[in-house]
Amino acid sequence: VILDPQFLTIEVLGQVLKTAALLRVTPAAYGCMIPFSIICSVAWKELPVAVHNQLLELMERFEVCFRVYHQVDQHSLVELCCVIPSLLNPIKPEERADIEPVKPEVYRQIRFSMLPVELTSRLFVLLHPLLQVPIKLWKDAAILHYRGQKVIICSFLERSMIEVSVVGDSN
Repeated sequence: VILDPQFLTIEVLGQVLKTAALLRVTPAAYGCMIPFSIICSVAWKELPVAVHNQLLELMERFEVCFRVYHQVDQHSLVELCCVIPSLLNPIKPEERADIEPVKPEVYRQIRFSMLPVELTSRLFVLLHPLLQVPIKLWKDAAILHYRGQKVIICSFLERSMIEVSVVGDSN
């Protein structure tokens, strides 16, 4: 199957990235996850059902999203969901103050001459295996866990900077 790149960008991703429709119909219990069934029924309703899984795989390959399996409670079915970091809300200043460590073991600032908007989203997609449940992820911040340490990543587009703080054993 050969897909036209403009079709993929305009029709497929453009429909998924229409945040209002997707997020409005996603129940609050899902947090930052969007059920795949909602993406298919809202964003891709005009496309053949046979290509929905292929489109999800392409979105993963292009680092737009990652898949997770979610169960609202012990009586519900496990459901395939997607996390699309670029659709999430930015972290609020009061939330940022709550997640930032008082004295991190390791602290790094990475400055860029220009920080592309999608860089943070793609970074979070690549690092998603380090997220723990419940997922602590915003459009511009994430709490990861690596080798028993908590890693806090915050992006500041206005300053073209990414901060990384590590809390835990300094080894």
